Amino acid sequence: MPARARCGFGTYFWRGRFEDHWICEYWTGARWARVDAQLDEVQRRVLGIDFAMGNLIRELAALNDAEMLPWDMWGVMCSKDWTETHYALFDRVAELLMADSDDMHTIYENEPGLRVPRDMIVPGF
Repeated sequence: MPARARCGFGTYFWRGRFEDHWICEYWTGARWARVDAQLDEVQRRVLGIDFAMGNLIRELAALNDAEMLPWDMWGVMCSKDWTETHYALFDRVAELLMADSDDMHTIYENEPGLRVPRDMIVPGF
């Protein structure tokens, strides 16, 4: 069964907040259906799970057929010295993802630091 990871922000945990969150989608034969296996507070504490801004870039990668692990980092995610230009880029990526625009494929391929490096992708997957 075709499935894919989705990452971003859940708005349904706390009113007025965007919580860092991952879900899965599977293909029903007609459409993508979402499955949410939320980690509870105990799991997050015991496993030491910490989420960061990189989910925006991971979501972009996943929608470009490069589904990475939550701890994989590359390109702009590895920098801590983001500029206004970076923040504008992140806003643009978020807009494209929210609109489900085909331009998300163009920005992924052409904007430095967004595309997953070839040496991080396992052939055949």
